[in-house]
Amino acid sequence: MHLQRTIFTAILLLFFSSSLAQNATGDIVKNAELGDPEAQYVLGKMYLKGDGMKANASEALDWFLKSAKQGYAAAQNRVGMIYYDGAAEIPKNRAGAFPWFEKAAQQGHRVAQFYYGYQLFSGEVVLENRDLGLEWMLKAAANNCRRAKIRLARIYDNGEGLEVDKEKAFYWYTEAAKHNITVAQIALGRMYSNGEGVEKDINKAIEWYTHAVDQNKRTKYRAMKGLIDVYTKLGNEDKVAYWQARLKEK
Repeated sequence: MHLQRTIFTAILLLFFSSSLAQNATGDIVKNAELGDPEAQYVLGKMYLKGDGMKANASEALDWFLKSAKQGYAAAQNRVGMIYYDGAAEIPKNRAGAFPWFEKAAQQGHRVAQFYYGYQLFSGEVVLENRDLGLEWMLKAAANNCRRAKIRLARIYDNGEGLEVDKEKAFYWYTEAAKHNITVAQIALGRMYSNGEGVEKDINKAIEWYTHAVDQNKRTKYRAMKGLIDVYTKLGNEDKVAYWQARLKEK
């Protein structure tokens, strides 16, 4: 009897949650059709992700554009992202992304500030302006944009358009690592291991490499190779053997 009541309660909850979701979706559609820019943006996201309806990138873009043309910064950035990366049947159009990133960046949208700055810095689709591009990427980083932080780190680490500056690279990798970006954590392991941009500290190198191993399956093998390199330099054969064995695991 208790089991039957539990099942019945679960069915009721499922029914009411489904009903509430349908009502909420209906309200969003209604408000979007009435011209509310926030509702248009939310509806665009729902179409893009297939949340409560069949995914449709073209329909999503249409709603994002309606919202963006009313000055809604998040929608302007989303239009820029769709054009920048492409989505389903929508091809990349990075030149088309640029003006939308600019509009959103001017309103303080941190992701848009990064992409606007990076497009200026790289000169990919507009006349290259490294000083202005760097200025916007720094604004994005100051607004806690993780994309900006990791890109700035790589620019200074590899000398991409600017002179190599390991100290600045170390600073931005440290900032990016706060967002649990594993490539930043691995870079910090390497920099501490080699004394690049920071005083050499093997213990901290091991700490960052080990942390990266547990964060991301796609990059953990690079972190393991870093640990093997560190322990090889230390002459710790047991640790080398341990991480070599871990490296062979699937």
